[in-house]
Amino acid sequence: MKSFSLARALLPAALLLAFTAQAQDFSAIVVPPPGAPVLTQAAQALVDAANARVPQLDTAGLLAQLKAQPETVVLDVRTPAEVDDSGHIAAAHFLNITRGLLEFRIEAAVPDKTTPIVVYCGVSQRSPLAADTLTKLGYTKVMNYRDGFVNWRRAGLPVE
Repeated sequence: MKSFSLARALLPAALLLAFTAQAQDFSAIVVPPPGAPVLTQAAQALVDAANARVPQLDTAGLLAQLKAQPETVVLDVRTPAEVDDSGHIAAAHFLNITRGLLEFRIEAAVPDKTTPIVVYCGVSQRSPLAADTLTKLGYTKVMNYRDGFVNWRRAGLPVE
């Protein structure tokens, strides 16, 4: 049973390494992705301000981050139903906490505030706000995956 758990834990890392070894073609990535909700002016201003405060990673940057620092927590702030319907980024340290519960659950899930964390959602509207919240809670190595899960899937990257 232990070997199954170890194999399952290593599978996302192996998939990412295999993918990064291949030539990269991110031509399918469009920001914002098709179907992204149109935000009100006030909501867009909040997202823009959060994006200005939080370091941003594109898809190549996220792949490089996971290769260089495999201990990185990849935090999906979509709802469990969204994750169940479409999957999530295959990462060794995947975590799903909805944006609405983030402040209440993150410290139990990631007690070390120096842990690298990359936050994402479907189209990078909720994740910048969540990443900004993490920095306000004292997390020091927080980044936002600006391309979002929709683009990750469109690029054919590993999903679980």
